[in-house]
Amino acid sequence: MIAKFKKYDIQQFIRYSAVGFINTGVYYALYLLFLWLGLNFGLAHTIATAIAIFNSYLWNKFFTFKRKGQAYTQLAKFLGVCFVQYLVNLFIIYVCVNFIGLSEEISGLVPIPFSLLVGYVGNRFFSFRQ
Repeated sequence: MIAKFKKYDIQQFIRYSAVGFINTGVYYALYLLFLWLGLNFGLAHTIATAIAIFNSYLWNKFFTFKRKGQAYTQLAKFLGVCFVQYLVNLFIIYVCVNFIGLSEEISGLVPIPFSLLVGYVGNRFFSFRQ
């Protein structure tokens, strides 16, 4: 039973990581586009995040965690997890740009590993918990 549970969790984490990889590409492409259009990093991050969140919710609900029903409850919880990630990521980007001196482009990549782990744990055990 434990081996089966672990195998399921590993497969689920792999699916989550694949969705996250694709969604990170969507986010980062949009983030760079908005910077190129002249938006500051905070606004670029906010708009790119909002679009990426919608994309991520759909993929994680139906592909990663394979949950049906409870759309409003799951969405509200998912948005809560995303909001925490957003604030922490924005703080990390802010520190990278204003204190460490990294470029805005590179700073957008720094929070990715943190987001992967926190997002998986938050969504697995809170948003899409069975």
